[in-house]
Amino acid sequence: MQCLQFKAELRDPEIARAVCRTIGARLQATIDQVDTYYRIPQGRYKRRESTIEGRAQPIEYFLFDQTDRSLPRLSHYTAYTQRQAAERFGATPPPVAVIVSKRREVYRLESVAIHLDEVEGLGRFIEFESVETPEHSLADGRRIIAELRKAFDSSMGEPLLASYLDLALAGVEPHGEEPPPPPHAPQCE
Repeated sequence: MQCLQFKAELRDPEIARAVCRTIGARLQATIDQVDTYYRIPQGRYKRRESTIEGRAQPIEYFLFDQTDRSLPRLSHYTAYTQRQAAERFGATPPPVAVIVSKRREVYRLESVAIHLDEVEGLGRFIEFESVETPEHSLADGRRIIAELRKAFDSSMGEPLLASYLDLALAGVEPHGEEPPPPPHAPQCE
């Protein structure tokens, strides 16, 4: 599946929640997620555990390189069953690169999900995510994300190109240990 994502620092969650109410975005869920990122030769691979789903979801994805952080990033992802993931990556999971835990408020406006994230050890972020479907094109997603950026401007900080994986690998682990080196893969999420 193709997906557009725009991520920025979240300066004021209360203002962001007020904007959601004003523009008619509906709160769908508040969930805790743990993403275990694995080292693989190409792309990125994570196992997402979520309180809303109550199970682990293996996801492989590729972020397409981009230098303009003001634009949404394009990614391609595939969600697997546990069996499919074992067939694709082996019965024993690849080495762990990093684990990222977050609390995520999920709002929806048209075809775009609005995520207000509190990421353990990294901070607060806002993310707009539009998945391409037969009913919603990438062009629709770009248009709505541009409108959302204007609407949320007062609550957002700097736009980010980095994924939570990149941010976690660039910092120091919460236990004071240096993180492992980044996986040798294209910058794709």
